[in-house]
Amino acid sequence: MKDIYVVISATKSKMGKCIRLLTNNSYNHVSISFDEDLSDMVSFARYYREMPFYGGYVHESIERYNDAEIILYKITLDDESYHNVRSEVRKFEENTKDYVYHTINAFLCPFNKEIYIEHAYTCLSFVLTLLNKTQLKLPRIYSIKEFMKLIEPFKIYEGSLEEFYLKSDPKYLKNFSKTEIFLKTYSQQRKLLTRLIDKNV
Repeated sequence: MKDIYVVISATKSKMGKCIRLLTNNSYNHVSISFDEDLSDMVSFARYYREMPFYGGYVHESIERYNDAEIILYKITLDDESYHNVRSEVRKFEENTKDYVYHTINAFLCPFNKEIYIEHAYTCLSFVLTLLNKTQLKLPRIYSIKEFMKLIEPFKIYEGSLEEFYLKSDPKYLKNFSKTEIFLKTYSQQRKLLTRLIDKNV
């Protein structure tokens, strides 16, 4: 038996506040960790602070959180389930460039809707994909609020992330020109929409 940790957070970015407002929830982001001290957390999120719509699979750093409030859940898995989750994460690690943040579903979640696009995830759909490789039987979920209700029995901590050790990664704070922000964001959203169009052709 081995443990994994799910972290639900209220990030202090403008986008985080906007998501909480739209979803009428106190929390806006979901991550997963295999470390009790949360020294390494993975999720789907923006790559850089200045680019809210340019993101994908990331290892998260303390710069993203700024003393955010979190709820921590500890889920004990049987050996097969733990192996399955680790194997699934390895796929993301080995093919990072193929994955993009699913901006469309991020905006659809308040309406309990989603559109499947290959290799595109939100933070919630990423964590659900991993948990669905385990002995847990989760129904279809569209919101973090629903997710919180389902995993409430696994809750072990509520408070500041500063109680835990999360590594630093200053490149998240990198500055870009307006042109760079536009071009990178446009490039990724075009990729996302192209996959959606190809899927429906």
